[in-house]
Amino acid sequence: MIDYSRHYSHWHQDTPEHAAKEAAGCVRYLELLDLPRSNQVLDIGCGMGFFLLAAQQYGFASVTGIDQSPQQVSAATRRGVNAELVDDTPLWLEQRVAAFDAIFMFDVLEHIPVDQQIGSLARIHGALRPGGCLFIRVPNASSAFAGRMRWGDWTHTSAFSEHSLDFVLYNAGFRDIVVRDDHFGRLPIWVPRLGRQGFLRGIHYGLRRLQAIAEFGTGEGGKMPLTLNILAVARKAHATA
Repeated sequence: MIDYSRHYSHWHQDTPEHAAKEAAGCVRYLELLDLPRSNQVLDIGCGMGFFLLAAQQYGFASVTGIDQSPQQVSAATRRGVNAELVDDTPLWLEQRVAAFDAIFMFDVLEHIPVDQQIGSLARIHGALRPGGCLFIRVPNASSAFAGRMRWGDWTHTSAFSEHSLDFVLYNAGFRDIVVRDDHFGRLPIWVPRLGRQGFLRGIHYGLRRLQAIAEFGTGEGGKMPLTLNILAVARKAHATA
């Protein structure tokens, strides 16, 4: 098995300070969904446990994480979160039908071979209870740095537009799918107190939006997500009588 921690270390450090910072950043996703604290929550590809730590601190009583990396699971468990080393994720999910109210998957789907993505999502769908939701983040194929996001990680197999992400989720059985941009929790780009970085980001996204409109028209180009990543929330339909 390859040691994925080699790549992960470019972005994350195994320190209490970094874990606290990343966990604080994850809270915005929990706030976006406003889930009951009694929900059974699963994080697929939990890494060093940053989201698990955030969910635990946010008040969720049952939070579980799984990952295929021994190094990252070890780092997560040292933080006192429930992380499990799982070699066969599809089998693990098949053994937990309708076990979870909410499943989170940050930066994972793009690692799965394209011909296995819909099947993998279908197993996640099966592991959700009726009315449960999947929250997912993937690289955005429409961003200015789509090539770097797609090829910067040797284990990536794909990137997604809002349309292709909707497509795989729908064909895996999900409904009520909403795809949106992800500004990594930063304030809107026009807020003055963001300073120089906010000003530069405002120029960047403004020009990028004009380029998108020039290529695709105001309908498509005016609304396509342009951030490095995109987010989706998708739900499993309630059982019908």
